[in-house]
Amino acid sequence: MTNRRTVELSRWLLLSIACPLLCSYRKKNNAYQFPSCENSLMEKIVYEHVSRPGPGETMAMADDITWLRMPLPFSLNHINLWLLRDERGWVIVDTGVDTNKSREVWHDVFSGPMAGDPATHVIATHLHPDHVGCADWLVHQFDVDLWMTREEYMLCRVLVNDTGREAPEGRKSA
Repeated sequence: MTNRRTVELSRWLLLSIACPLLCSYRKKNNAYQFPSCENSLMEKIVYEHVSRPGPGETMAMADDITWLRMPLPFSLNHINLWLLRDERGWVIVDTGVDTNKSREVWHDVFSGPMAGDPATHVIATHLHPDHVGCADWLVHQFDVDLWMTREEYMLCRVLVNDTGREAPEGRKSA
């Protein structure tokens, strides 16, 4: 049975993920700039919580759902990541850009909000580096699988290879 709190939380998660995607971004001077979303759907969002976690901090949103606000090293200064509790540990939804700062934040999360419990798998919602950047590192930290669509995974590998760097091999399924 779905209760009002679950419906409100689902609506909040959808709006916080979908609405920013509806606000287009453009490339100017070889850097992506994210325009303010004035006069757009962003103005219509009503957040259930007035407060939000600071950069690199977490906030419990409901039982077994934790919001991690991961700092980013560019004009879009953070990404919202999620930790979902399951029977054996934590599901990590999106990973942040692979930087030393991101890895420091993850180490704090491992010992803090995750309380030393393992990740059971890592989900990358799509191939953008702020969503998949630390995926290989996290997968190897916990010896778990990466859940990502085949198309996104293959395109991600192609794009990494185009940089001249070798794409991670990934884990072999048994």
